[in-house]
Order: sequence, then structure tokens, then C-alpha cells
Amino acid sequence: MQLQLFRHWTNRLFSPEAAVRGKYEAFKQLLEADKYSHELIAELEDIYYNHKKVDIKAVEKTFGDLSQAVSAMVDNLLQMAPASYSGLRDYFKKIDTYIRFILTPPKIELTPPFTMPLKKIRPDNHPLVGGKTCRLAYLQNSLNLSIPKGFAITTNACHAFVDFNALQETIDGKLALVDITSEESLAQISSELVNIFHAAQVPPDVEEAIISSYRILQKQTSNDVRVAMRSSAVSEDSETSFAGQYLTLYNVDEDNLLNGYKRVLAGKNTQRGGPLQRQHQIARMSIRLFWGDMDNLREIYGP
Repeated sequence: MQLQLFRHWTNRLFSPEAAVRGKYEAFKQLLEADKYSHELIAELEDIYYNHKKVDIKAVEKTFGDLSQAVSAMVDNLLQMAPASYSGLRDYFKKIDTYIRFILTPPKIELTPPFTMPLKKIRPDNHPLVGGKTCRLAYLQNSLNLSIPKGFAITTNACHAFVDFNALQETIDGKLALVDITSEESLAQISSELVNIFHAAQVPPDVEEAIISSYRILQKQTSNDVRVAMRSSAVSEDSETSFAGQYLTLYNVDEDNLLNGYKRVLAGKNTQRGGPLQRQHQIARMSIRLFWGDMDNLREIYGP
């Protein structure tokens, strides 16, 4: 700030014409930034007061643009009259930091466990395996009821998958542009996201955990074991999801296990699976795999 004040007064003393031109340019840029800021504020007010349906990433992008515009306004004011606005930058940083903190998504885990057998799942493992899987594990472990043998691929595996393939920035960029009220927009973005997941690679440590758990299940059941795969969203069967919202696969053998995993993960981004979840900023997904009579499994888990 002292250097800025020195330059300001030096220009006024020794180059008054340059100082006036500089102020004039700063004032023009201030007006442009102010106009753009009001447009962005109007967009955020429309979302808030009119309950406009958008993806959370659209809110984050709009705020980011607003932050840059307001920062430019602060710079222009400081250029025009640094002594009058000496504390403005600090106030802006405090407000900006607070809002960014509010918009920061929950911390995610990229480390094991990537899979969990039903017999080891406890009620407090809900963030790792989802609600239905926890309830199924409770039926088996606490009530000693008979349910199909199986294991869960955890939300940590999903996070590791996205991180390993560096997908998050691409996903966020596409979700920031989607118009949730437009079928055409949803179809386009959903198709692009599904293709991204299909083309990605399962991380080696996640692959090892999945195959290892499958082979343990194989020893417990049959060498020709085939499984049903279905998602277990962290907040499923609530206002943010419904039964049958995601893809279910049947008769999956070892050769198709990893591809099946990617297909179910990709299913979170379909028109059917994505918009309701994204409105509520839910990005975690686990997948459960069960062995048993496929006709019975269809009755239990649906189409």
C-alpha cells in the first residue's frame, strides 16, 4: 500500500497528465467491472429467490466470476484514490475467503478400504458404503438373517477413480454449464460425462481390491460365481434419490467386473441418475455386489 501511495503522489507531482489519464482508465474499468458484477449478482439472486434449478458447480463458477470482478473494482478504486480505500482490499479478502469456505466441498478420502465384505460393515460405515448396504449388513450381522453373500466397493474407491484419471476439473466444468431444466442440455452433458467414465481406467490398487474381494467371494460360493452390481448412494431412498435410479447389472463374471464397475459409476451421470443428486451436491457412490439366484436378486433389488 505504501508503494502504491508513493507512485500515486509521484505521478500527481511529476506527471499530472499521466495521473489523470490513469484515473480516467481506472474509472472506465471500474464501471465495466461494476456492471458485470451486478449482472452476476442478479444471476445468483435469481437462483436463490426464484429457486432456479442449477448445478452447484454453476453457483461456484458464478461466484468465482463475481469475485474476480469485485477484485478488479477494488484495484481500480485503489488506483484512483489509494489513501481513501486503503483498507478495502483486506475487507474484500475476508469476505471472499469466508464465502469460498462455505462453498468448499467436504473432504474426500482417496485411501483404502476400497472394498468391504458385508460381515465387516458396521452402521457407522454409512459414508463408505451407503445406506442400503449398511442395512443389509445389519440384517446379516446383528439379526442373523440370511441374505446373499457379497461385498461393497466403497466411496473411497470412487474418489480414487476420479482422482487417478484427473476427472474432477472436467466434470465440474461440464456441470457448471448444464441447464437442469433443459432435456437437450441434460442429454448432452450426461452423454459426455458417461463417455468420460467409460474411457477412464480403474486405478491399479482399486482394481486389485475388487478382484481380490471377488475371488474371496468365489471361494465362498462357486468357481463360476456371477454377481449382481448396484449402486448404494450415500443419501439414497431420501428426497435426493429413489429406488431404481441407478444402473443395476446382473450375471457379471470376473472378466466383466471392472467394466461393470465403470458402467455403474457412469450411471450416476445419466439423465435419470444425475440431476436430482447434483442439485443436492451429492457426489459419493459405493457399489454393492451380491451372489445368488439371479431371479431372486431381481426380486430383491429390482430391474
